[in-house]
Amino acid sequence: ALPNPKMILLVWFLGGLLTLCGALTYAELGAMLPQAGGEYVYLREAYGSFWAFLSGWTYFFVTNPGSIAAMSLGACAYLKPFWPSFFDQVLLNFQGPGFRWSLSTNQVAAVGIVLFFSAINYVGVKQGSRAQNILTLAKLISIFAICGLGLTIGKGNWGNFSSGQTIEAGV
Repeated sequence: ALPNPKMILLVWFLGGLLTLCGALTYAELGAMLPQAGGEYVYLREAYGSFWAFLSGWTYFFVTNPGSIAAMSLGACAYLKPFWPSFFDQVLLNFQGPGFRWSLSTNQVAAVGIVLFFSAINYVGVKQGSRAQNILTLAKLISIFAICGLGLTIGKGNWGNFSSGQTIEAGV
């Protein structure tokens, strides 16, 4: 939605600065309070045990499950182009007075992803660590491959960042 490439890069830069500030804050808190417990410990020291307790349970029941669900649905969105006939088919559809409920293959696949990774972690810490290392390596190889291919065979220019305006190469 930004009108030119410089503004897009500025937003990315500002987002990176904000992320760096958050990371440095957590690093400082971790150095000041070297105890197991993460945010619980920081909140307990700042606001007391009650608020730390509430934050921990909110994270356990709301934040963590919500982020896991969002990531699994995101994974399904990325998988959809590879298997479009599977995703978004409605399996069940219930309608009643004042409500409507449906179950799609997208939702089933997302639950399957959560169950798959939960099973890996249930088997053991070593297996979970191995799966995480393999997936991290796959992500890094993909990122470097995209960057390398973009730099070697890419034919883009700054005009690809603008909406409707073309900028001549070399200008």
